[in-house]
Amino acid sequence: MKVKLEAMKCKSDDKDSALDKKTDELRKQLQENMDEMDFMESSNQVLFIKERKSNDELQEIHKELINGLLQHGGARAHIGLKRMGELDPKAFSIACKQILPADNADVIAAILCSKWEAETKNPEWHPFEVVMVGGKEMVQIFIYD
Repeated sequence: MKVKLEAMKCKSDDKDSALDKKTDELRKQLQENMDEMDFMESSNQVLFIKERKSNDELQEIHKELINGLLQHGGARAHIGLKRMGELDPKAFSIACKQILPADNADVIAAILCSKWEAETKNPEWHPFEVVMVGGKEMVQIFIYD
């Protein structure tokens, strides 16, 4: 467009009004295109800056996550996931009613149920262990008193 405009200037020495109109139209079109290009460049720059900030934040979070995992379990930490359901309080109530007086059974069942729920949320907890009794392996289950 700039080349066309320059060519038109050279030809406009005869003061042709049609040519002047065409030149003005080309100037306006050129100015609009340049304004649009400036707007696109500024928009592109803004988006580029936002992308860089987001990338920097993501890298920082990534480093913090790695450092946190290394602090809590070492480089070879095994992250285990368990899907646990809720404990059935009725089962605790029935078991307690069989071995305890009826007036205390429900209270003790509720206490035991809440303790077992707390323990099942702890990944380090194991409710039993294998022990040697009289040369035989036996499983010992931990029950609260």
